[in-house]
Amino acid sequence: MRENLYTCCRCGQEVRVTAASNDPPLGWALVTFRCYTTDDLTQTILTTLTTHACWHCSTEVLTFLEKAVPSNKEIDRVIDDGDAA
Repeated sequence: MRENLYTCCRCGQEVRVTAASNDPPLGWALVTFRCYTTDDLTQTILTTLTTHACWHCSTEVLTFLEKAVPSNKEIDRVIDDGDAA
């Protein structure tokens, strides 16, 4: 039987669920942040970050992302995207 492991990006809480689908567990948030930046007049860069938040932390994660300056370093510092957090 296949299981998915979900980890809250803020508090680190983990939960395993049977993989009937790729939806997060009930009460958890799937957070996707997209940031468009332009380094010159000809190129637009899209940065996408997808993570999960437990029901305790989802409001705080959303508030942070709504108020954050579109800075990859700042977001990476707060949210583990599987690279350097």
